[in-house]
Amino acid sequence: MKINRNNYEIFLVDYLDGKLTPEKEAMLMVFLHENPILPMKLMVFKNLG
Repeated sequence: MKINRNNYEIFLVDYLDGKLTPEKEAMLMVFLHENPILPMKLMVFKNLG
């Protein structure tokens, strides 16, 4: 599955739960780098957990 703005939250939750494969984690990091506003949401998710 390709990460996009419609499904990235699923990947963020899986990342925080430690459920991503190394390949998917790398894909997520690239996606977050290409969409700089979204890492702020990652910080929000971390603070809620």
